[in-house]
Amino acid sequence: LAKTVPLNDGTNFPIFGG
Repeated sequence: LAKTVPLNDGTNFPIFGG
């Protein structure tokens, strides 16, 4: 399942797993 994590610069980083 893909999720997006908000980074400090305001962008979203996609992660896979969990």
